[in-house]
Amino acid sequence: MKFSVAATIVILALAAWLGWRDEKRIAGASERNGRLIVDAGHAGIWLDPAHPTRFTKRHRENRSVDVPALADGLLALFAKEETSRSQEEMGKLGDMVGSLDPAGFRELFVKLRESFSANLTARDNSLGMAIQRFSDLFPQASLEFLAEQQNIFETGNPMKVNAIHMAIDGWAIEMPDAALAWYRGNKNKSPDFSGEEMAGFLLGGIASKDPKLAFRIMDEFGVTDVGLIVRSAWPDRWQAALDGLREYAAGLGDSVVRDHALEQGLKSLSAAIFRQDFATSEKWLENAKLSPSERTILADNIPGYPFRSDDSGKWIEWIDESLPTEKAGPKIAGFVRTWAQNDYRATADWLATTPDGPAKSTSIRTYAEVVAEYQPETARQWAEGLPPGNDREAALKVIAEKESR
Repeated sequence: MKFSVAATIVILALAAWLGWRDEKRIAGASERNGRLIVDAGHAGIWLDPAHPTRFTKRHRENRSVDVPALADGLLALFAKEETSRSQEEMGKLGDMVGSLDPAGFRELFVKLRESFSANLTARDNSLGMAIQRFSDLFPQASLEFLAEQQNIFETGNPMKVNAIHMAIDGWAIEMPDAALAWYRGNKNKSPDFSGEEMAGFLLGGIASKDPKLAFRIMDEFGVTDVGLIVRSAWPDRWQAALDGLREYAAGLGDSVVRDHALEQGLKSLSAAIFRQDFATSEKWLENAKLSPSERTILADNIPGYPFRSDDSGKWIEWIDESLPTEKAGPKIAGFVRTWAQNDYRATADWLATTPDGPAKSTSIRTYAEVVAEYQPETARQWAEGLPPGNDREAALKVIAEKESR
């Protein structure tokens, strides 16, 4: 199904208003949301990648809202061309919508639906923005409303579906048992409530705080992606996620399937660990009682650049300790290359103090090759300081090639 850029604009404009910052669930949890992000990019709208966590508590002002005036304001806003909508107007209306209680949201939907003379696109986008805001602030109430009023949107409407996913995720984080019970009782009432994607948002929300529960029920909903459970767990639940993964895998009869599940889950855990600062991750790694094979999988699947640049040297040292030389070398080279391109001075400071060994030789070789692009003499000095061998010869060869250009 191809969704319109207009619908995408409403969804992502809402993201800016809300501070809805869990990009992995807006942008990465499904192919559908991936397409929304692509369409939004084409429209010149981007998510903020710097804030990967979701607010679950919000300050709300208790103030009355003129709902009919709000409905008229939303319709007028979305009737305009996107370039004509001021940030001030959008912010004001967004604040008004955010001040509604569940009864106010229901009244707003009635007012918007009664606007038969309005621009249909403006009405649909107003409804879409409101239902998503409702779902974020009052997930349980919004799901109950959508179960009662299924004709408020057509089946499969992307704004409605996004709101449902937002609501079940948020509700499952706060009240996993209640969200699970609602889902079991309502999943067959509408195609928008069923399917693996909806179950994935439910399980992801549950896994945030109770990954063991998520592992126990994932088969019930036909979900096989163990990585979804692991990567949804909050940092203080990583151990529970690892324990749940081990228990789940132990129950799989086929050894090949079991090993694959463990590997996929550990890959996701590696990515989650790497999104934190090194001190937080190191403390967990020291206490996790990892087997040698688990530690190897985690180290081998760390992405190429850390959450904080000044953690790069510490991660390089950890990789060097965790992987055999033949695997550690390429991973370390990737780290140093990216680090040097972003902050060559900090990289040089670390190289000057780190102990000699294969990891340092690989790092100096990579650093020299990067720096040779703009400081060939400095690069040569680093390379000539390497002990005789392949790293020294390879670095000097690259430097010479770049000097001859």
